[in-house]
Amino acid sequence: MMSWSSVVCCLLLLYGSMRSCRGAATVHVIPHSHCDAGYRKTFQGYFADDVKSILDSVLEALQGDQGKRFVWEEVSYLSLWWQQASQEQKDAIRKLHAAGQLEFIGGGWVMHDEAVTTLRGVLNQMTQGLIFLNTTLGVRPRVGWHIDPFGHSSFTPQLFSLLNYDMFVLNRIPDNVKQEMKRNRELEFHWHNPLFNQTIFAHVLDSHYSTPVIIGFTTEEKARYFFDTCQKRLQWYKTDNLLLPFGNDFHFQDAPSDFKEMDEILKYIADHPNNFPNITVRYSTLSEYFDAVSKSGVAFTQREDDFFPYIACSPCFSEACEGVDGFLTVPCGISDSFWSGFYTSKPAQKLLVRELEASLHALEQLNAMYPNLANSLEDSLSLARNTSGLLQHHDAITGTSYPDCYTDYNERLGRAIRVTFSSIATLKSSVLCGENASRAPALQSDGETVLRGLTNTNRVVVVVQNSLETTRNTYIRISLPDSICVKAMNRSEELPSQQVDDVVYVAVHLQPMALQAIWLEKMKCRNKLSYQTRVGESVEISNRDLRLEFNDTGHLSTWTDLRTGVSHHLSHLYLQEAEKEGLDEENVCDGTNVYTFVPDSGRTVLTPKIIPIRVTASGPLVWEVQQQINTYINTTWRLFAPFSNSTGSSPDIFSMFAEWQSKVGPLPSEPHNSVLSQLQTETDVTSFTTYASGYYPVV
Repeated sequence: MMSWSSVVCCLLLLYGSMRSCRGAATVHVIPHSHCDAGYRKTFQGYFADDVKSILDSVLEALQGDQGKRFVWEEVSYLSLWWQQASQEQKDAIRKLHAAGQLEFIGGGWVMHDEAVTTLRGVLNQMTQGLIFLNTTLGVRPRVGWHIDPFGHSSFTPQLFSLLNYDMFVLNRIPDNVKQEMKRNRELEFHWHNPLFNQTIFAHVLDSHYSTPVIIGFTTEEKARYFFDTCQKRLQWYKTDNLLLPFGNDFHFQDAPSDFKEMDEILKYIADHPNNFPNITVRYSTLSEYFDAVSKSGVAFTQREDDFFPYIACSPCFSEACEGVDGFLTVPCGISDSFWSGFYTSKPAQKLLVRELEASLHALEQLNAMYPNLANSLEDSLSLARNTSGLLQHHDAITGTSYPDCYTDYNERLGRAIRVTFSSIATLKSSVLCGENASRAPALQSDGETVLRGLTNTNRVVVVVQNSLETTRNTYIRISLPDSICVKAMNRSEELPSQQVDDVVYVAVHLQPMALQAIWLEKMKCRNKLSYQTRVGESVEISNRDLRLEFNDTGHLSTWTDLRTGVSHHLSHLYLQEAEKEGLDEENVCDGTNVYTFVPDSGRTVLTPKIIPIRVTASGPLVWEVQQQINTYINTTWRLFAPFSNSTGSSPDIFSMFAEWQSKVGPLPSEPHNSVLSQLQTETDVTSFTTYASGYYPVV
């Protein structure tokens, strides 16, 4: 009887000899340069210092050797370069692409993040990139190239399949998953989205997108080391083709020189076939690699999962990530780096991105509905679209850029939002006033300025836009100047409204994709409520369908569905965790940083045992309680009255809708502290399913 150890030995011997049993292999060396659209430097800074010279010198290198290849992804940089390029350079780009030497991949304005972006943001940035490539060069990419985003969404195969891409290359997946794929030769698979029945062929880079390490003093030694690396990596794939990245971040700034060493290695291998049997090494594009794999006739497995969170093997990027024979000797675990910090890093910037996306959508809708009125707004649309596209980058919306770049992103966002709001106001004036628009008072894009006018006038108009394609019942929240009270009017009819302190909530019924004017008329303030602070007694707020209960310590305890009578436990705490300090601030896998959140030992509960409660609204439209947790945290819970006339419109979400608002800051000055908000409830649901981008929405 054969022992288990002998079986294992036989399997290992068989696996190790598998490469020699297959046919001649082709190594497709893919020259590329990964150019972040902002990270350590600003977008413009990278272009001036690095990217322009990359594109200039790559053209020179490709024109000098028809055997060379190059792939380019970042359309935002290509667009900027195109504005400065000579006609000779533009003609060279077209000629090299037609000859198959230069391939445009990815196709988006940037290489977008897949975790915290929204569908609208992703579609806009893809549209911007694809339109530029099509109108400028007549190019339509075949291959998606996401080699640096921190994890991959199950929305991705749906998106690129619907866009008719043939192949998608990904890289940053959990390291334990990647090692298992290597072991099972499943780094290539059909990636399927079951919800929409969309599939795309996927390739996972076996190591990283950088050129493999090449060791040696002579060309012969370097060629031998390179050959051995290729033989090792070929074992991880089912076909006789190997995709080998040749490049790195902002590589090929002096392309003729950067190609030189690889040229010598490829030539040496080609000139000594007896020393390097059964292998062809050549420069390729991704399409050439994909076509070769497709012709192999090999059957591949299918996967339906996503790849969140990204887990980087610890120590990061070291040989320990490959272990013995290229596999981990132990699986990735608790000592490794879980890249989940960027889900919430820089939340203010994430909010600005969402605001720009919303205002851009509103402007695009008005532009489409009233094209004759929007002739002069193309520059505004272009600025908003390009800025939104830029911020989808995997080092932008993620909050992982360096301070100067972060500031530049925020300035771009602020400028685009202001321009977009101004254009929306101009269009609204034209739509509502028609031929009299030039004589009518101009609508202001700055709502705060308009509402301040109530201190000097008795009436202002607020124009509300429903950008949805369905009828919408909702509440409009309008902040008022201090000590001003108003009523809301729709022509001569008063609208249901309720004022809570210096905020008025107006119930509106909006037609699909329509504008509605609301007049705010100043009125004499009734006696303001003197809010009573309650301590040591239970409090509840409820509309007709939902009730929130706070126990006698002031803690939220229960929510109840009044339609069924079913109650569920609900609790809420504010916690503070000390962030772990790393030994090397440049190491993104070490300690707490914008990529990862690694708490030091222990948590401090900031929520006191007894919390005073102020009931600040008790209907008929809004019910509200406020709690001061400490000197820098205030929390508010609200319920809204359900709409009774919601038949024929979208579902009345307010029947089971509780709004929770936290105001945190400024935080204490002690370093390395994060404030967490933890909301827990009971549920009978035993599974957790994700589908689209915006995987961890935080704003």
